[in-house]
Amino acid sequence: MNTENLEKKDPHSNDSKGKFSAHTVTRQISNYNGWLISDNFFKRALAIFGHYVAGALMVGIVFWAVVGILAVLSRAFIDF
Repeated sequence: MNTENLEKKDPHSNDSKGKFSAHTVTRQISNYNGWLISDNFFKRALAIFGHYVAGALMVGIVFWAVVGILAVLSRAFIDF
């Protein structure tokens, strides 16, 4: 076993690696520059409206599909 890489660190040492620095580096996690975080109010409003419409369509399509299926199934059990 290589003992040169297993140096023991003194937690009370004066090295500057663990100290707080006033000069912090900000990392950009994502490169997303879409309309939801735009500086333009109208772009943000249009993005929110688009998300609202897309969500309403998804919920509405599922709702009306279930209503249609129930209508077909209920009509199948009605005697004419």
